[in-house]
Amino acid sequence: MKDADIHHAFDGGGKRIYFDHCATTPMYEEVKDLLGSWLRSDFKNPSGLYKTSRILRRSLDDAREELAKEFFCRDTDIIFTSGGTESDNAAIYGLSGSRESSVGEGLSPVIVSGIEHEAILRPAQFLGASVVNTHPNGSLDLDHLEDLLKLRKSADTVLKLVSIMAVNNETGVIQPLSEAADLVRSYFPDAFIHSDCVQAFSSRDIAETAALADALSFSAHKFGGPIGVGALVLKKQARKSFIPFMRGGQQERGYRAGTENLPAILGMAKAASLCATGKETELKNLTLLAERLLTGLKSIDSNISVVGRDSAKVAHIMLLHIPDIRGEELCYLLDVEGIEVSTGSACAAGAREPSHVLLSMGWGTKEAKEVIRVSFGRTNTEAEVDEFLRKLQKAVRALRA
Repeated sequence: MKDADIHHAFDGGGKRIYFDHCATTPMYEEVKDLLGSWLRSDFKNPSGLYKTSRILRRSLDDAREELAKEFFCRDTDIIFTSGGTESDNAAIYGLSGSRESSVGEGLSPVIVSGIEHEAILRPAQFLGASVVNTHPNGSLDLDHLEDLLKLRKSADTVLKLVSIMAVNNETGVIQPLSEAADLVRSYFPDAFIHSDCVQAFSSRDIAETAALADALSFSAHKFGGPIGVGALVLKKQARKSFIPFMRGGQQERGYRAGTENLPAILGMAKAASLCATGKETELKNLTLLAERLLTGLKSIDSNISVVGRDSAKVAHIMLLHIPDIRGEELCYLLDVEGIEVSTGSACAAGAREPSHVLLSMGWGTKEAKEVIRVSFGRTNTEAEVDEFLRKLQKAVRALRA
């Protein structure tokens, strides 16, 4: 693909409005500058023994220390990965101690919620994990979690890992991790708690989550860093039980083989610092955008609703249910008008299947296909929200006609 074609693909032939920041959010300009500088330099492998490699190793260590500050952990807790999917897979396989499919639900040493990202749900299901139900408001069913824990306790079944995401990537609902962790540890004190924080870092203070969980997953491109790099945080006790997912060299102290992607790691550390510094101001702006959208929706169609609105949720993720209109068709019409939104997780784009998150919440197949996800980021403006509302009204009228 030629450079001109790439630029044309991104300018869309005109001004476009991007409301899919959950899929990925633009890199900070400072991160772009840092990456450009490093990619133009004659850098070496940071695992080398010579002087220039030792200098790069120091840069890697500095990045780890910076991320430890932002992730509320020790620098020795951080394992660099290729992104959120690898971090999640590594947590499931590495802390469950299993790589082989279990025969029958309940025999697996893993419990997960039904609204997890596919990067958690698929490996967990492969291992025969028990899946916790979700309330219609998008929040974890703590009573069902306790029922599963009681059953395991009475059957004297081993439980090694429970994975519950901090913020759902489709509804934006904040999960009751504190209550869930208390329940798990009251029945299985030695079980590990993992939390997928991929959508949480840019949208809320993760200090409490970091204190509660034994393992956490992060992805740089969700908070203004480069695509293709992430981190798995493993506290000391979790590291002792962790079975490496990637084997080969002794990089990352033997927990994850493979030459570290140093420029991307440095970009992730820079992005995390910038995101944390501006988070309070940015969240206020995102809340204003969400309120403007909610107000405008009322004038378009009184039947449009925001999924999980009655639950504790982050402001910038808005899953809109528009009865009798297929989300896929609406996304297409909005795309023609220069508006970029999605029907849910970008990792499931084009699947044509209803969202597993909504099905877990008790939605029917038809209703689960009648949604679009609007997710804001730091680059969005009130004028863009107003333009989106105008184009949404036009598209809805066209589809109803």
